[in-house]
Formats: sequence, structure tokens, C-alpha cells
Amino acid sequence: MRGGLKDVRRVTYDRALAAPTTQRYDFLAGYADDLGAASTCPRSPPPAVRIGADPLGGASVAYWAYIGERYGWT
Repeated sequence: MRGGLKDVRRVTYDRALAAPTTQRYDFLAGYADDLGAASTCPRSPPPAVRIGADPLGGASVAYWAYIGERYGWT
């Protein structure tokens, strides 16, 4: 950082994707699967319980449908 990142080599997006060190990772499934271990929410909340969520600016808005389906909340 002090050197202004002058030693950091840059590559194009396509080249980075093709590199043997690049791999895809499903953050959504990993996150949603771990919620069951970190949460005390029942698999199917009682009908009177409403669960609200803020996707923090929209970056994770696609997560909520997946989580609802995963835990039977939809």
C-alpha cells in the first residue's frame, strides 16, 4: 500500500477468469446453509411470525428468495 500498489500486476477480467488459480464459489448456498447453524429460527415459522430483512442497498436482494425457499418460509 505504501508503494502505491506499483508492484501489483493487473490483468484483464477474461484473463483472470481463465487463470488456473481462479475458481467459482457459490457464496449464496454456503451462506444460506450456514444460517441454520447460526440461527434459532424454526424451519417453518408459525403463521403469526413475520420475518423482515433489509438487503443493505440491494447487493444481497437475490439471497432472500433462496433463503425463504431453503427454509420453507415462502
